[in-house]
Amino acid sequence: MVRRIHSFWLFALLALFSTLPTWAIELDTDGDGDIKFVEVTAQETVQVDITTYAGTGYEWSLSEILVPDTLLMREGPVFIPDNEDLPGSKGITRFLFQVSSMPLEEFSIHFQLKRSWETEIEKSFSITFVTH
Repeated sequence: MVRRIHSFWLFALLALFSTLPTWAIELDTDGDGDIKFVEVTAQETVQVDITTYAGTGYEWSLSEILVPDTLLMREGPVFIPDNEDLPGSKGITRFLFQVSSMPLEEFSIHFQLKRSWETEIEKSFSITFVTH
């Protein structure tokens, strides 16, 4: 019986750690600055969390992935509120990406903040990755 318990917990820990991203980037939308030269490796997961204010109509979206075979989108955009009981509250918009097995030495992704019914972009930024 003791072995099963230990095996169960070992399996649970392995399952937990296999789902966590190995690299996480948290971004603040207060500025339009680009992020350059984030180091990644092949098959690595990249998590991008962008501060978002719900109820304004503005949404973050991925406007462009340069070299789409190098970075694959796994999930997103997903809005995660800070307080689920308070409609329109602040939260994050999450994007998950997977670096391919044969990435280029340098590649970029571009995000934009806009309302779906408007053409004007409120904010934008890019992230440039380098492989090592």
